[in-house]
Amino acid sequence: MYRKAGNFPNPHPMKPTALRRISTGALAVCVLAVWLDREQFLHSAFFAFVVWLSVTLGALAQLMVHHLTGGRWGFMVQRIFEAALAPLPALSLLFALVFAGTPTLWHGTGYFRPAWVIARAALCFAAWFWLAWMLRSRSLEQDRRTDVGPTRTLRALSGPGLVVYFLTVSFALLDWLMELEPGWRSTMFPVIMIATQTLLALSGATVAAVFLLPFQEQSVEQLATTQGWHDLGKLLFAFVIFWTYVAFGQFLIIWSGNLPMETVWYLHRNANGWQWLARGIAVVCFIGPVAVLLFQAPKKNRHALALVAGVIWISQLVYLFWVVTPAFFAAFHVSWMDIVLPLAFGTLWISFFWQAWSIAAPIPLRDPRLLELGVSAI
Repeated sequence: MYRKAGNFPNPHPMKPTALRRISTGALAVCVLAVWLDREQFLHSAFFAFVVWLSVTLGALAQLMVHHLTGGRWGFMVQRIFEAALAPLPALSLLFALVFAGTPTLWHGTGYFRPAWVIARAALCFAAWFWLAWMLRSRSLEQDRRTDVGPTRTLRALSGPGLVVYFLTVSFALLDWLMELEPGWRSTMFPVIMIATQTLLALSGATVAAVFLLPFQEQSVEQLATTQGWHDLGKLLFAFVIFWTYVAFGQFLIIWSGNLPMETVWYLHRNANGWQWLARGIAVVCFIGPVAVLLFQAPKKNRHALALVAGVIWISQLVYLFWVVTPAFFAAFHVSWMDIVLPLAFGTLWISFFWQAWSIAAPIPLRDPRLLELGVSAI
């Protein structure tokens, strides 16, 4: 199976029938879960929605950062980020499902009336769709052209696009996550979630690059050098530190203020068994990754870096579980659906990702900046 753009062989071919079978199996699991326990299904589906939307939005933001800054690391994972945008339409449908089944989201008043929440959600998804379409289409257009027009368009779009991303994510998180604790507000919370989205996208792309890039090809070998992996490792290290800083900063400010309307969020997540998960998050989200990424060797070895990136991805998954689930259950609670549904929705997400990944070259073909990095023109 060869890609339509370029002559790159796909080292991991997957037939369309296999994708259809995987998607059908995932949908069957969802139907079974609804039949067994509808309420638990909706709670677990909401958690799964937050996880996979965070991966996609993190990829959207990092793609625009790459177009603004350039750099070897960005070209290594650019097409992975682009493919991660493909599940957005499916995620919008999933949002409609979880919104209808989450009473906190449609029993609000005033600013949080269901009509206003739906309207803001439609605007957010419309903005994300448009940004994703522009970033993907102009990138593929550059593969077919020898001038630098599409690359300039991508760079001009990415600056305002990041502003739109930050505003829409902030409005969406206020409606969908902060309102799970009615009355609770934090200006730091959107920043924490943006850091989580970044870590999910960047760590996932690092793992995907190790397994998906055809390293036997000369241009890929020239691009994915030790320096490139080192840059990805340094970025992961930086965002782990940033995530820890903003997450602890929010806790410290709320703890110092000691106001009932602000402390309620932590009271629900630091009692009845949830406190043990909170302490575990401090270890797996910060202490473990930092202790490894402080050293040069793991950042320069792609297989070691993929292992650390996988741990970071799972740690952020656990953090999102700690953010979402205590809003539904006062005491510590883990259902089999909390594990199975993210996996089921993940297989659907991957099927969309794979279709987008398979129709384009694994790296940009004619981006003029590649020559500056010593990558042969294709």
